Formats: sequence, C-alpha cells, structure tokens
Amino acid sequence: MSAEEKEKVYQETRKLLDKMISESIRELTPEIDSTGEIKYREIEEHLDKNHREDSLAKLLKFDILQKKFYDKIIVCPFCNSKNTGVRLHCPSCNSINIERKTLMEHVPCGAIDNEDVFKKGESCPNCGRKNVESDLRKLGSWFQCNTCHTRFDEPVLTNFCRSCKREFGFKEAKLENIHSYVLNPAAEEEYKRRFVLLAPVKKFLEDLQYKVSMPGKLTGESGAEHQFNIVALKNSNGVNETLVLDVFSSNNTVDETPVAAMFAKIFDTKPTKAFLIAIPKMNQNGKKLAQLYKINVIEAEKIDEAATKLLEFLKTS
Repeated sequence: MSAEEKEKVYQETRKLLDKMISESIRELTPEIDSTGEIKYREIEEHLDKNHREDSLAKLLKFDILQKKFYDKIIVCPFCNSKNTGVRLHCPSCNSINIERKTLMEHVPCGAIDNEDVFKKGESCPNCGRKNVESDLRKLGSWFQCNTCHTRFDEPVLTNFCRSCKREFGFKEAKLENIHSYVLNPAAEEEYKRRFVLLAPVKKFLEDLQYKVSMPGKLTGESGAEHQFNIVALKNSNGVNETLVLDVFSSNNTVDETPVAAMFAKIFDTKPTKAFLIAIPKMNQNGKKLAQLYKINVIEAEKIDEAATKLLEFLKTS
C-alpha cells in the first residue's frame, strides 16, 4: 500500500471520519431492523451510497477502521435469511397460542389470584378495596395454553424464519458474527495531522505558489530518501525554495529525540526552512537543540491550535 493510496482513502471518506472525530465516536455499532437487515447509521449517512461497500473495504484494508466482534445472530439454515425470531410452544400440544400468567397477592387482605383479576381501577374481589396496584406482590408466574388449557413452567423454544415460514431447532441454526467498526487511534492521529492541522497549511502554501506534497519525500546528498509530513517546493525568480515540516505529539512533553531525527534529515536534504510542531510542548533540551539546528519549533496544546500558530508564523516570516 502506498502513501498516495491511503491519502486517497482519507479524502474519499472524510465526511465519515470528520463525524467520528468531531463527535468522539470511537465505535460504529450495528443496528438490526425488523427484517434482520444489518445497518450502520453513520456509514449510511456519511459514505457515498454508490461506493459504500468499496469505501468500507478500503478503510479496513488500510487499518483506518478495525473490525471488532459485536454479537451473533441466528440465520435460517434453509434460506439463509436473517429475519428470524423465537417461537414459544406448549409442551403438551405444541400450540403457539400460549399466555404468560402471573400470580399476585393483595397484601392487606391476603387474597391470591391471577394478575388479570386485579384489574387497574377495579376493586379487590376479596376485600373490596379500590386502586390495589400499589398493594400487590408478585408470587410467581407460569404459562398457560389457550388451546389445550395446560399449565406449565417453561415453553418449548424453536426458531422461526419469517422469510420461508419454516421452524428449526437451535442445533440446526446457523450462527453469524456481526461486527462493529472501531477507529484505529494511530489512524485518527494521522488523519488529524493531515486534515485538521496540515490541510489548511497545505492550502496556504499552495496560495503562495508552492508545490506541496503531504506526506513528501526528498532525496539527500547521500542519495538516501527522507520523508516529511509536508514538503513544499517553489522556484522564485530562479531561486529554488524548499520548506519541510514534521509533527510530533506526546501525552506530556516532546523530548529532543524528534529534533535530532529531523536534523539528520535536513542535514542531508538542505531545505530552505524547517518546521517542527510539538504537541502539546517541547522540553528545554529539545528547544535548545532546535535553535542550534535552525529548526523552527511551534508548540500547541491541540492540533487545530497548532495549525493557527503555524499559519501566523508563515505569514510573518
């Protein structure tokens, strides 16, 4: 996979990724409708419907989204429909015309009867007290068949396919995994750098007539190829200008290691200007080293703040 191909995938799926990142949606969970069809609301709303499956496949291929087990669903073994449900049968006559009955006690008077005897708004048939709902206590429940009138504790369970109208047992059922899609934290960070931070920087440089590659590569005097987050090239009145930029982030403070790494690259490639963005900040050793190596350091708590600071710096430099 090439950086250019991945860049294209980011561009094609920006609506979805922007939605996930801006609203802190870390996981796209499936919804199963009444027909058994599996849908992902955000995917349907924010990926082009004509290329939806292809775009999702690319997001998985480039590890931008990752599959995560979410649930299992029962699939009909006869027609492969996901539109299935569970049926409850009478163990005596196999009828599905059964009801669940609940035995209740009217605590003040001790009357015990079926729940439907103590109907809402009516009096207790034993003591005559009205509005008995708050005085009832559940004692137990059972099932009753309306066909053969048998009472039983547990019904017989079978699966039923609403598509082909056939029943099947649990041992016959096909099981299918369904997944959620999780945003890869590394891809999220990369996307933020490229589109939240670097996209406006790229446009600004292009407005200044730079030819911008993001990411970009330069071949050094040694013959080695070096990659930067941004490489911007311009020929002004016969003079070639090269601007390079890298972004580094840390949970606390960026140390001097990225400065040394960037210096090794710029020493070989000799750009006109070099920028290093440190999120949220750089330690003192890193700042001193950057000053020595003539690397412009920009510190910012957040990526969008870094973009603003960098643009301001470029406008005044």
